[in-house]
Amino acid sequence: MTEALELLSRFQIFGGVLLAGIGWLANQFFKRRQERRVWRLDRLDAQIRNFHGPLFAEVTASDAIWQAFRDGLALGPGAAPDAARAPELSEAQQESWRRCVREVFMPINLRIEKILLEETDLLDGAAYPQSFRDFLAHLAGYKLLLVQWEAGDLSRHVPATPWPERLLADVTEGLARAQEEQQRLRSGLGVW
Repeated sequence: MTEALELLSRFQIFGGVLLAGIGWLANQFFKRRQERRVWRLDRLDAQIRNFHGPLFAEVTASDAIWQAFRDGLALGPGAAPDAARAPELSEAQQESWRRCVREVFMPINLRIEKILLEETDLLDGAAYPQSFRDFLAHLAGYKLLLVQWEAGDLSRHVPATPWPERLLADVTEGLARAQEEQQRLRSGLGVW
């Protein structure tokens, strides 16, 4: 009988230690899970605040201004005042375009460039979107055009590299993905 009581006592001690160990492990698991969730949410907040949000604002502003300017010149969708179209534009329209590039588009484009170059660490994934690279090439072309315009060469009105058609979609999709994940994590439905 004493052996049975001693065995029962040892089993209770072992069971208590085992349950405490399982409880500690479960606590550590859920604590780490919560830490990862908080870290990811903090990163998403930074991505939206410093990368996706400002990039979306600048690209959509640029697009809206371009649409209004294009419609004002009656160039039609997808058209640009390039050298091939220059004969169709009056000297006043060409000057208006150059002024708009210098005073409106270039400041926006430079802010987009700054975000793309200085906040790239906030971009998820290993691949840098092609539209971002294409935008940087487009902007480099405009920087060269500004130098040519200052030197009196008005033969070109847009760079050889066009505005990347995928840029607005890539920026919009990136912001939407980040916001969706942010909301999922905030609501506690994130699966890790």
